Amino acid sequence: MIEDKLKRSFRIAFVVILLLGLALRLYGITWGLPNELHPYYYHPDEARLIQYMANMHPGSFDFYPDDFAYPTFHVLFVGAILLVLSKLGFIIVAADPLFYAANPGAFAHIILVGRLIGVGFSIASLVMVYLIGKHLYNRKAGIIAMLFMAINPLDVVESHYFTLDAPMIFWMLLCVFASIRIAKEGERVWYLLAGAALGLAGATKYPGLMAGVFIVAGHIFFTRKHKDDFKDLVRSFLSKDILICGIIFIAAFLIGVPYAMLEPGTFIGNFIKTYEISSGADQSFPWFYNIGLASWSYHWNNIPFVYQLTALLPFAFGIMMYLSVLVSFWLMIRYADLRSKVFVMGAFALYLLLIGKWINVFPRYVLFLMPLGALACAIGQRITLKVWRGPAPMVIFWLVIVATFVHTVSLDYKFNDTQDQAYDWIMGNIADDSKIATTLWAPLRYSPLQDREALDNKAMRNDVIVSKRANDPDSQDMTFLALCKGGLCKSFKSYTMYNPAPDWFDKRSPDYVILSSLETDGVDAPHFDKSVDSIRSFYTRFANCNSSYYTVAVFDRPYFLESFYALLDPRLKSLYPSPRIEILRKAQ
Repeated sequence: MIEDKLKRSFRIAFVVILLLGLALRLYGITWGLPNELHPYYYHPDEARLIQYMANMHPGSFDFYPDDFAYPTFHVLFVGAILLVLSKLGFIIVAADPLFYAANPGAFAHIILVGRLIGVGFSIASLVMVYLIGKHLYNRKAGIIAMLFMAINPLDVVESHYFTLDAPMIFWMLLCVFASIRIAKEGERVWYLLAGAALGLAGATKYPGLMAGVFIVAGHIFFTRKHKDDFKDLVRSFLSKDILICGIIFIAAFLIGVPYAMLEPGTFIGNFIKTYEISSGADQSFPWFYNIGLASWSYHWNNIPFVYQLTALLPFAFGIMMYLSVLVSFWLMIRYADLRSKVFVMGAFALYLLLIGKWINVFPRYVLFLMPLGALACAIGQRITLKVWRGPAPMVIFWLVIVATFVHTVSLDYKFNDTQDQAYDWIMGNIADDSKIATTLWAPLRYSPLQDREALDNKAMRNDVIVSKRANDPDSQDMTFLALCKGGLCKSFKSYTMYNPAPDWFDKRSPDYVILSSLETDGVDAPHFDKSVDSIRSFYTRFANCNSSYYTVAVFDRPYFLESFYALLDPRLKSLYPSPRIEILRKAQ
């Protein structure tokens, strides 16, 4: 009777946690999708995957993506689902990009399908975290690890995008689970599953190949149960099980990345190039040179491992969960078995070691550490209950859960279009034929105002935003900008600010200034000038020029404890989607 009640309680908890994770990942899932206000998408990596699909022609067995920065398995997987949905009439797949320019809603459906598939993989990862926790420790640890993962801030945020990170994490976790079963049982079926999962993890995104160390660890654990001699252990890596695992891995990888076999030279060259860019051997990204200008942490956090340990990981986990991870590691060192230490702590340390010296460490690069941290917290919580009697451990546990949940929800809340809100404000409050000035470097996906001349020249006109260069020799940086919504159109004279000189405002005298920026995010850095003074120079000049302007509207979505995380590193103030848009008006 008691056992039946426990099983029922576990089932209820399992379903509730899944639903909680699903709700957090679905909220804001339509963020930044193409609509009548902006027929483009905000996330740059989504653009890359869409381009991959556009370059392929699977019907004629042409899987050449014209770009080898990413492997192609997930693109092919999503493409197959899109094809099925189009045949069923749920979406429209058109070969002509002009169709989507005129019908942004149809384009939005394609990106939304890609995002929902990512959510599906993220939810499947919750199940894998439960299974891993269950087999590493016990069922309660699995449920707790699943809860920590369900509310993890970084995993929730990255699940909102049509990108490769959430699918890669699922395949890596499947490989980890199969490797743990190898360590426990050594049956061939787990070698097969581990090899297939490793191949698909690497075919989804190259860092997924790091999961191969789990297979090695699992094999060593199982072999040592029966063979103590070191030579026997070495010879065991020539066994039939390892050979089959390797064959399945290669087959799965080549199915997902067929061009690796068809054009091996090009594939290897681009694979190396991708690693060099990420690790900083190729200094092609200005990310670390253009941000964190006024902060004590700018140079400090460029020391290898410092940024990850003192800023990025506290933000990715949430500060309370991060502290819980550190305490849990200490408890595991003292009380956990060797297998848990290797598969959780060892894997965490190895992965961090591999990326610790990378110059370009975007948050998604540490996404695989999130499930490992969740497992550590779960095991640490179970150990704490054994060594520390009384209510304190449960009180601390729920404080960590609540604080992490609040942090995650506040980040979720940022999945709203401040761009669209600013656009509506402009349409409702700025008079027709007004002069508007905007910043130069605000990318299209971050600004409520766009120069659509390039699209107009390609006959991609629509009733959303149309601008034409003005033939005014005294105002070479001016465009005529027409904004339309719901049949209402307004025309403005638009100027672009390029590090304005002191007399810039006197010469142009714009009625409004619109600052659209992620403030310290590298994506928003002025690529025309890689010096570390470029952003500071602009704002200094702007401050000296705009004394006659005052703020009339601000559109921003700060998250929980944003100021605290910004103290750890300024980059953490605005890594996530909705930019801060400020509108200033000229004093009368």
